[in-house]
Formats: sequence, structure tokens, C-alpha cells
Amino acid sequence: MKQHVLQIAIPEGVRWYASDFRQMVGEAHRGKLPAFLFNKDENNRPLNQKPACRFICSRKHATFISERDEGLMDVAQVMPYALQAAQKKFSSLDVNIKTFAVEKGATFKGVPKEYRLIDALKKTRKPGAKARAPEEQIKMLIADELERAYQDGIILDLPEIDDLSIQVFDIRQLGKKIVPEGGEYGRLFSATVVMDAYLTGFWQVGSLTAKGCGRLVPAWKGAANVQQ
Repeated sequence: MKQHVLQIAIPEGVRWYASDFRQMVGEAHRGKLPAFLFNKDENNRPLNQKPACRFICSRKHATFISERDEGLMDVAQVMPYALQAAQKKFSSLDVNIKTFAVEKGATFKGVPKEYRLIDALKKTRKPGAKARAPEEQIKMLIADELERAYQDGIILDLPEIDDLSIQVFDIRQLGKKIVPEGGEYGRLFSATVVMDAYLTGFWQVGSLTAKGCGRLVPAWKGAANVQQ
């Protein structure tokens, strides 16, 4: 699968969260962008589906990703409003912005690779979900995403999940209110993950991925100690 990407460099000393980036782009466009780019319907209600367009942030970049066939057009539509949002956030007209495409995929070489899972949201509506250990919940989130990718044709061959030897370390978890009304909560997990899978492109697992949750990225030095 080809992902079309818009990426803005975040200046040193500035912290920009994905939910704020998404909101600021939404405020800048003033009704000119299609609602589905924000995973919403025409009545501004969240769509009950895995979002094809997402806003994510790291310490260095604010990123918009489209996995739609029309992804190039999506990026072109979002760009002027993402630029406005960045200029407002940085209090500067000097914004480093770029676009590119990357192939999302996974190969399995039998060689363990280390990743950092950042703020993956697991809903805990069912009693069984609440009873599972954090390690098992994280493994399920990853397994579900890989299985979904296989069903969608992103992965052409998926080994049995047990053969991936998924290991989870350095788990941090928080309670997360999912919606402002209704009092629904979930668990927000960050952890180090080692597994026999080589991922390319941008991967996210769990819920609220349209707002940047659940990034699964190659580990870097000191990743286990990063404050999210």
C-alpha cells in the first residue's frame, strides 16, 4: 500500500501534539476540506471505521498521512491549511514542509526487530478485556493490526502470530477518557516491542489512530525512557 505523506518539521523546543495539529488544521480550513479527511461524516460525527487519513506528531515532525487511492489529492488539499496551522503554532512564516510517498508493508525474516509503541489505546468495554494483563492486550493490538493488513492485501503472507515471537517490555499505561460525554474510558499503552517483523511505512495500532494514537516506530537510542 502506498501512503501519501505531508510532513512539517517542528522547531527545537516546540511541542506539538497530534490532536492539536489536527484541530488547528480543522480550524484553518473553515469548512473547505472534506469531512472524511478528519474521519468524520458530514454532520461532524466520528466515522466508525479504521481511518484512511490520519494526523500524527513526533518530537520532530507533524505529519498527515493518507492511505486512500486519492492520497495525492488529499495531501494537496490539506497542505495550505497545515501550513497556516504551523505558521500560527511556530509564530513564524518560516516552515519546513515536504511531501512524499512511502510503501506500507511488512516482511518476516526470522530476525527480531525492536520497536517503540507510543500511546496505543485499547478500549475496555468488555469485562474480559479489563481482566487481561497489559502485555497480552498490547500483543492483541499488534496481532489485530497485522491480521487486518493481511486481509486488506497490504501483507501478502502472514505467519502465525506465535511465530512472530512478540515480546513486550517497559510498559507504561494510563487511563484515557475516550469521549467527552458518557464516561467511556480505555487504557493507553506505551511499551518496547520486539518481534520477528520488519515494518515499512507508517503503522498505528488500537483506537483513535486518526488523532495520532498507537504509533509503532523503530526503536531509537533511549526510546524506552522517552516521555510521551
